[in-house]
Amino acid sequence: MHPRSTRGQHRARHRCSRVQRAGPQWVLDLFAGSGNTLYWIAKRVGAQRGIGFELDDAVFELARKNISLMGLKIDLVHEGYEVGLRALNVPDDQLVILFVAPPWGQALKETSGLDLRRTTPPVSDVIDLTTAALARNQLLFGIQVHETVNPESLAEISARFESSKLTIYDINAPGQNHGLLLGTWGWTA
Repeated sequence: MHPRSTRGQHRARHRCSRVQRAGPQWVLDLFAGSGNTLYWIAKRVGAQRGIGFELDDAVFELARKNISLMGLKIDLVHEGYEVGLRALNVPDDQLVILFVAPPWGQALKETSGLDLRRTTPPVSDVIDLTTAALARNQLLFGIQVHETVNPESLAEISARFESSKLTIYDINAPGQNHGLLLGTWGWTA
C-alpha cells in the first residue's frame, strides 16, 4: 500500500463523519453499477435511505441479486437517473448525498486528461438535472474524477457549486489514480 493512501482514506472518513453529524440524509448513486460505492457511503454516513439507479439490464440484475443475498438496505431502481430522480419524494429537510460517476467512454485522453464535458452523459447535464429535480434540498455531490482532469471542464463543474474541493488519492501508480470532486449546492461547507 502506498504510504499516502492511508492519509487519503483518513481524509475521506473525516469528511464522511462530518456529514454524518449533519443529521438525516439520503444517499443516491446515479450510476449505481454493483452498488458497492452506494453501500459504503450510506453505511459510513448512517444514511436514512440509500437508492441507486442502474439502467443496464445485466448489471442491474447482478447487483439486485447480490444486494438481496447480502440483505443490504439499498433500493436499486431499474431506471436511468433522469426518470428516477423525478420520481423521488425526498423531504425538504433532508440532505441528499449524490455520487456521480457516469461512464467515461472517450472522455479520458492520455494527453488532455478526463474531460467532464465528454462523459456519457456530461457531468454538467447530470448536475443541472439533479439540482432541478431536488431544488428544495441541500445537496452534496461527490463526482469521481481522474488525476489528470481537464482544467476547463473542472472549472465549469466547480462553478455550479457554492463550494467545492478536489482531492486526488495517490494510491496507485502515476496515471492510474482517481479522485473526488466534492461540491455543495444549496449550502456551504
